[in-house]
Amino acid sequence: MASQIIAQLKDALQGTESLAASLNASCLSPEAQAELDIIADKFRAVAILIGKKTQSFKPQWNDETWIKSKDHREKTEKILTNVLTENKLPNKQVLRNNLITIFCGPKKYMNDSQALKSRKIATEKRCIKLRQLSVNGIISWAIAYPSGTWAGGRMGSDIFDCLLQDIEPNDGLHWPPEVNETLAELQDGSYIHNEAFNKLAEGRDPIQDVWRSTANLSRSEDFVTNG
Repeated sequence: MASQIIAQLKDALQGTESLAASLNASCLSPEAQAELDIIADKFRAVAILIGKKTQSFKPQWNDETWIKSKDHREKTEKILTNVLTENKLPNKQVLRNNLITIFCGPKKYMNDSQALKSRKIATEKRCIKLRQLSVNGIISWAIAYPSGTWAGGRMGSDIFDCLLQDIEPNDGLHWPPEVNETLAELQDGSYIHNEAFNKLAEGRDPIQDVWRSTANLSRSEDFVTNG
């Protein structure tokens, strides 16, 4: 299984490198540049997943950022360890609200101040990055970080990006039943209307487009990009 996936990844890499080389001769519009930025974020997310699987991944952060994020990382580790050992969420509403924010973005109102609009734009950009995580990465984040703690203006960009790379788990995870209950509730209640969330709710990896078990959203040990 692993050898087949590695071979497919090699083929995909060769094709991608050829396409990337042809970009050098291309003149890019602002819209094309924005699309390429999103594609680049997805490739970075895949690279992190592979690096974590091979245990070669090392966060690309300076010591100051790593130290500043220590409290967040330790608190997150404790929360997720308790969730997995006790098979229970500390607060189901945190997961629910986070998933709505991540996949729908922050709510916008006509009377929002300019400063608030700017913060919501920053939050929306962070939501795009969060949606590039693996299934387990998204769920881990949505459980551990209430939306008010990571929104634009509430957490520095360096800390957010550091925590984003650190959140991906190394192994398959078996989530409490409340996770699937929340996903089903949001999907059946039409709270979130987009394909990315539907893939997550159905146990599908948003990056690799690979089916996962809807019973626990766990990852196969043989899957090379195991988060």
